[in-house]
Formats: sequence, structure tokens, C-alpha cells
Amino acid sequence: MDKLEKEIALLNHYHNEWMHRHSHYWKVLSSMYITNLVIICFPICCSCFNIKFIDLNINPKVFPVAGILFTIVSCSLLIFESSKLIHLRNRINSILKQIENRSLSNSKNKFITLIKKYINFIVAIILAVTMIAISIYFMCIF
Repeated sequence: MDKLEKEIALLNHYHNEWMHRHSHYWKVLSSMYITNLVIICFPICCSCFNIKFIDLNINPKVFPVAGILFTIVSCSLLIFESSKLIHLRNRINSILKQIENRSLSNSKNKFITLIKKYINFIVAIILAVTMIAISIYFMCIF
């Protein structure tokens, strides 16, 4: 194997890892936030089945607080996973730059490039803020 074939094999490996991490990220993101929504809305779901928290001696405000804590933990995990994705993407771009002997960073619109690079961070933060706002709303209701 010459140097070009090794770089292409390494590029394929990094690309496959990036694809796996990217699909895993979005799967984890959706499942964590659906779970969080269920945790936050659990008292309302119980009221539909005529379960009263007075009988159980549980304050319904515990569930939105648990939702906030779960949001903080899940957002931290998703941000950590996003940083891995960005690192892999940077590594893929550097290998492509070596193979093609050109600069890949000559983008006309830096803002769009920045958004595309950090979209996973942005989505995780937006959903975390949304879940915290929903939790605070439910704490006010209960």
C-alpha cells in the first residue's frame, strides 16, 4: 500500500466512525428528550389514570425538578458527544486536504459554515433550554 491508499483507507475509517457517531447522537438526543418530557409530565399522565399524589405522599413538583436535573445531565452528555463529532469532522477535513492538496476552508459564507459545524451543539442547547422552560412551567402549575 502506498501513502495515498493508506490515507484513503484512514479516511474511509474516519468517515464510517463519523456516520455511526452522528446517527447515534441523533438517536440518543431524541430518546433522552422524549424520556425527559415523560418525566416532567408524569403527574399529568397519572391524573388521566386517576392516580392521586396525595395518596402517595409525593409532591408533584419533584418531577419537574427531576426533569431539570435529567436535562442538565443529558445536555452534558450530548455536548461531549458533539465535540467528538467535530473532532472527527476536522480530522476528515485534514485528510481530505492532504489528499487533494488544497484548502477546504475557503467558504464564502462563514456563518453558514459555523452553523453547520456546530449544529449538534446548537440543537442540544436549544432542546435543553426548552426542557428547562417546560419544567419551570409545570412547577408553576403544580
